[in-house]
Amino acid sequence: MKLMIPTIYKAHLPFDLLCTDPQYLPKLKEYYGSYVVTPRCDGRKYIKLVQKAFSLHRENLSNLDLISYDTLKSSFLSADFLLANDMPVWILPESKQSKIFYDYFHKRFHENVRICILYSVSEDSFLSNCSMFELYLKIYRGISPSEVEQDSMIYRDYLNSLFIYNRFLSETEKTEM
Repeated sequence: MKLMIPTIYKAHLPFDLLCTDPQYLPKLKEYYGSYVVTPRCDGRKYIKLVQKAFSLHRENLSNLDLISYDTLKSSFLSADFLLANDMPVWILPESKQSKIFYDYFHKRFHENVRICILYSVSEDSFLSNCSMFELYLKIYRGISPSEVEQDSMIYRDYLNSLFIYNRFLSETEKTEM
């Protein structure tokens, strides 16, 4: 699996789509069907791919600056959980490849906050203090072909993630103009 630049899903929907529209999911399937990444990559292998693609560097939570730590804490994890587990954190360095994520992220947080990634082994999922980057990770990690075939909730969530990611890209592009 080779990770591509963050703008692969830059194609804009040719119509306005509301999640309350009864045709929401059928339209997402039609539009994003060819963008679905299968099969799902193993989490431990995937972090190595992401690490290489983005030159991530690993830090312990205890070494993280307070502002970045607080964005993790406020995003989804309690301080007790973070401290008790002292989970490894990967930092996304600012670079040409990560620029779109930092543009999105810095509009919401202080300029000095770094984008962080956590990997929860127990849930086999990636978490980030940047929702756009977390969606990117989810999309590129892929989905099991059986989930697609069964039209499961996981598949529907994946399609919705593609749609939301596309919205984030559009929003970021508009503010750059």
